[in-house]
Amino acid sequence: MQQGHGVHVPKLTYLNKIIIITAVVVFFLQNILMMTSFAPILQYIPLTPANFFSGHIYELITYPFLSRGVFEILFECLLLWFVGSDLESMWGTNRYGKFLAFVVFGGGIFYLMLTWVLSMMLGPAALVSPLMGLTGMTSFLLLAYAILYPNQVFTFMFIFPMKAKHFCSLIIGLFFFYGIFRNSYEAFGHLGAMACGYFHMVWLSSPRFKKWRAYFTRDPQKAKKRKGKGNLRLVKNFDDDDNENGPKYWQ
Repeated sequence: MQQGHGVHVPKLTYLNKIIIITAVVVFFLQNILMMTSFAPILQYIPLTPANFFSGHIYELITYPFLSRGVFEILFECLLLWFVGSDLESMWGTNRYGKFLAFVVFGGGIFYLMLTWVLSMMLGPAALVSPLMGLTGMTSFLLLAYAILYPNQVFTFMFIFPMKAKHFCSLIIGLFFFYGIFRNSYEAFGHLGAMACGYFHMVWLSSPRFKKWRAYFTRDPQKAKKRKGKGNLRLVKNFDDDDNENGPKYWQ
């Protein structure tokens, strides 16, 4: 990631540090188990619809921490550091954690629903396709960063400079390519995670939803107290000289 003429290296924030350490420790344990007789245990960590519907509901929590290789875990951890740390610093650890939890659970539920529908159309093979890795989570972070700072520059593959909005579009395009032409159900699962995160950012955090929630909970007094407080909404930074290209932020 570049900012101005130099490289912007954010401080590794608290929650991202915990996620990265957990992912790295699990990666080493995963490789150790693969060399022992306990390797079959690993099939119950990723989110496999057949296992989930058989009672292994904990897979909805464990699936992000199993990876397919060293380059995947390295890339995902770098995204958590360089992109996630900026977002955690901006939103605060509590709000940032809620966003990530919503993305993980939402992406997992979307994947279960998708594979269930596909199993009725194409056969039971869809139910044994596992979803794993931090890709859904980090892809949402890229999407969020592209919404907030569309013209921020990333250095793709550490060689090619690319604006955040274009980099995010490239990632989404790759997911669609692998999902359609490589029959990768997992790619659609990651797209579902991105969609859930976007839904949380744009709709669930909007003032309109808070009014709707207050109405259906039949708590008019609480709704009145909330009135006048700052709501989380997407706006343009009108302090910038270039309003059209200025970064967006949550308020």
